[in-house]
Amino acid sequence: MVVLPKAALECSKVTVSGLVSVMATGLILSLSTTAPGARSDGLLSAHILHHPSQRSFGPVPVNMTLEWKGSAFLNGRLELQIRDGQALVMVYRTSPLVLSQGDNNLHVVLPSVVLQANRFADVSMRFLTESGAIDLGADQLSLPMLWQQNLVIGVSDPWGSLPPRLGRFVQSLRFERFNPNADSRDISTMAISLKTETMPKHPLGYFSYDVVVLAGEGFGSLEVEQLDALARWVHAGGSLCADVRTTLDQRHLDFLNRLIGSHREELHFGLDATGEVRSLGMTSGDGIVRVHAELGRVVVVTQPFDASSIRSGEPWRQARAFLWKVRSEHMAALIENGKWSDDWSGESSQRRAATAGLAELVAKLLPSNVRVVPVRTVVLILVLFVFAIGPVDYFLLGLIHRRRWTWVVLPATTLAFTWFTIDLSNRHMGQTDQRTTAIVVDVGRGGQVLRQTRFELRFSAGRRNYTAQPRWSIFTPIDDASMAIRYQSRGTRIEPSLIEGNFPAAFSVRQTLAKWTPHLTRITRFGQAADGLDADWDSIDAAMLWMANPVEIKQKLLGDRPFEGSILLFHHGSGDSPQPLDVEWKPPHVLYGRSDPFSTRGLRRGSRWHHGEPVNFLTNICVRPREQFDLVSQLSPTGGSHLDDLAVLDPSDPKQWLLVVVEEKGEDIWVYRRLYRGE
Repeated sequence: MVVLPKAALECSKVTVSGLVSVMATGLILSLSTTAPGARSDGLLSAHILHHPSQRSFGPVPVNMTLEWKGSAFLNGRLELQIRDGQALVMVYRTSPLVLSQGDNNLHVVLPSVVLQANRFADVSMRFLTESGAIDLGADQLSLPMLWQQNLVIGVSDPWGSLPPRLGRFVQSLRFERFNPNADSRDISTMAISLKTETMPKHPLGYFSYDVVVLAGEGFGSLEVEQLDALARWVHAGGSLCADVRTTLDQRHLDFLNRLIGSHREELHFGLDATGEVRSLGMTSGDGIVRVHAELGRVVVVTQPFDASSIRSGEPWRQARAFLWKVRSEHMAALIENGKWSDDWSGESSQRRAATAGLAELVAKLLPSNVRVVPVRTVVLILVLFVFAIGPVDYFLLGLIHRRRWTWVVLPATTLAFTWFTIDLSNRHMGQTDQRTTAIVVDVGRGGQVLRQTRFELRFSAGRRNYTAQPRWSIFTPIDDASMAIRYQSRGTRIEPSLIEGNFPAAFSVRQTLAKWTPHLTRITRFGQAADGLDADWDSIDAAMLWMANPVEIKQKLLGDRPFEGSILLFHHGSGDSPQPLDVEWKPPHVLYGRSDPFSTRGLRRGSRWHHGEPVNFLTNICVRPREQFDLVSQLSPTGGSHLDDLAVLDPSDPKQWLLVVVEEKGEDIWVYRRLYRGE
């Protein structure tokens, strides 16, 4: 039996059949009866099915079984309370469910959860009915800890069990095969089978995976909507490996050619004289095509190769490293030896670098009329208060022989100073709720928006509840209390969010906003930016960026219109003079405007630096910091609470340039980025 209505958790689009199922569900609801009372007397039980460890900082898919032994339908919502040790980190409630007698299979997707104290999260479960809550006990969910780098490969599986040849092929993709230390567990890769018929039909459904593998019928059986979602995900930074040695039709060729882009006609795929798929411009005989697809990577296997090629063949090593977006500086060693250098430990414990720059972002987004009461003012108030209730009270009342009035003067003085201090704080910190945003828009060919990441900061004048209803979005609260220390006492407690509905398709989020505490959230979505920049991105090419002529680039990009923002160019040779590839970090080349638009104090060497790199928001969302799983230059999108997946530039590749335009519009900041590659 399955849960009714069937949740659209594979991110499918609404169809006529979907509308019919909703109508049928409504009829069932109207005819069903809810079991009386909140007590189930053992009639209802729930169990989380075993699942390999989830992807680091990605959405969390969870499969569950709810067994209902009652005779009537049971209506309600399932609530999951997720704890890291004793700390409650998230509360999730499903959309309305209808349970029938027997086992009801349920698939839900949770926002990113990162554990700091335990390997397993404790999940308390309740079923909420109109007559009360049914306690279903607790279970555990395996989640990655902060110091771990868990990678996930999703495999389209129409068979129910991967064929041995495909299983060996997938296992050869595991990232830790590059690790010279076989005992290391800091980096691990899990392969997960995905039923082909339930493969996501929206790109957000692939945020739980680093790499997706399509082979045989697992590729040939995909529908147009599924292929469209995969293409959009790859263009936004995903990695796809496709084995085309199967029967394909025109929709699959269109899909492959869409990934490559119309500007690469020499690599377009077609059918050869034998009816097999070939890259028309492929000249190498290894049967592997490696292509950059906007921000993502595509590897297409067109010819069979034996097991020895998978184990030790240099072309396959290069393809694996390409899929994982390994930095160019490490490629030669991985291709030659099949392992990364021993002097790189592989440890990903430097996770503090992943949030580097967030404090700077909060400081920048904090409304301009919000000011912390200066320490010298607080000290002055305290001194005046002590002076008023001490010498002034004693000598003044003694002078008029009315020291017994102290019982009235002391409380009155205390109330007066208290009122003055509160009023001063209100005037500094504000008395109205305020919201500011920073929007990062990644642009592709033709000005197409590949993905949009919105950082939203809410600053409340009082403790209150806030509810949002995003659609088709990855919504992630960034509840790092350390970011609020500058503005609020260390004891401030940020309560967990309540997520309710069908995440990430249609859901609501309720947050409790503490007074005078910045609350930062991240929202990742696909689609056109609401307030786009009128720029001609296609007029810029790699040759022009190599010369880095500021006047020419600004003229080509923005024309003659006035512009008050900043234009920056990130490249391995950025700076005043060419530098070798092994330099860990160099500041971007400032083409126009400020060098660090997000800094409120300016970027100074010696301040806000970590391991030779700046603790700088703009730089960290463009180039991955060192010691942060730095074998790779980029990760597939996660939408999580860390900034890992926002970096897109390989700083060791001289053929990559990242052009960044930053523009302030009122209290909001817009960051537009376009990645260019030379030949």
